[in-house]
Amino acid sequence: MSKKLIFGNDKKIVEEPTWEDVYKELNRLGEPGYSFLYLETKGIGSLTAGGGNYIEEKEEKLYHVSFFDLDADSTILLNPEGDPDEIHSLIIDDRLGDFFEEHLVGLPAVIKAFEHFYKTGKLTDQLNWE
Repeated sequence: MSKKLIFGNDKKIVEEPTWEDVYKELNRLGEPGYSFLYLETKGIGSLTAGGGNYIEEKEEKLYHVSFFDLDADSTILLNPEGDPDEIHSLIIDDRLGDFFEEHLVGLPAVIKAFEHFYKTGKLTDQLNWE
């Protein structure tokens, strides 16, 4: 499976990244200039992550993760413990946006989703998606 990693607000590109490359950049999300990451698997689609902002009331960094198939249909990683009525602001790709808490997850879920997608080209059924 051919892969491409695009990350950082200046859209750096790594063709055929290793899992270590992806893992390193996921851990940089939220640093200045790093609010977006895109992992494409050719012929399947792409998994994106954004944010990494520290949310004081949650006392953690939160991320928004979406999968886009080849038809541009999207699937969002869900936080089953997130409040569907609570909204938080994140910076993604240098833009401020508001997201429902149920659509924001912590870094362990982000890493689990990306590692499974990197290795299999599929979304893990160990996490919740909509």
